[in-house]
Amino acid sequence: MKRLACLSLLLLAAPAALAEDLFDHNGSIMAVDYASGTIAYKVVKASISKTITPGAIVFSGSIEKGKFAQGTAYTFRRGCPVAPYAVSGRYDPSLPGFVLTGAAPHRGKTGCAVISYETDNPNARLVFIDIAARDGTASAAVENEVKATAKTGGPNTAPKPLTPTATP
Repeated sequence: MKRLACLSLLLLAAPAALAEDLFDHNGSIMAVDYASGTIAYKVVKASISKTITPGAIVFSGSIEKGKFAQGTAYTFRRGCPVAPYAVSGRYDPSLPGFVLTGAAPHRGKTGCAVISYETDNPNARLVFIDIAARDGTASAAVENEVKATAKTGGPNTAPKPLTPTATP
């Protein structure tokens, strides 16, 4: 509990850290950086924390706040390099958030090789829910991040973000 209180104070005292917009992606907290055109994991949900680390980039390209996104998304498999694929989409105010779609890589049951690209793959439709817009306040985003961090057992030191260079 003491760690959670310290994290809350740190988040409230560091406005630069909150300059990015926070989105929920399947229970993980994502940081959207419009200037660099990236969406990266900020707080990874426990069930995927052995495969994905905070700072891992899931999208890079062009993203305009409240409008559209187009670029490259990345899928992850433990022990394998990321698999890139083209995506595009729009901000849907009814969610509120971004929905990105594109034929996603399909890997065999074993190994790292991408064997096809499919539109019925779960990664073919990525949804990022704008936490502040959904909850109505920027402070709600901080509270959600703190709750998510508590569920993962505490903050992790983020490694240098992955910067994939290959495109399909």
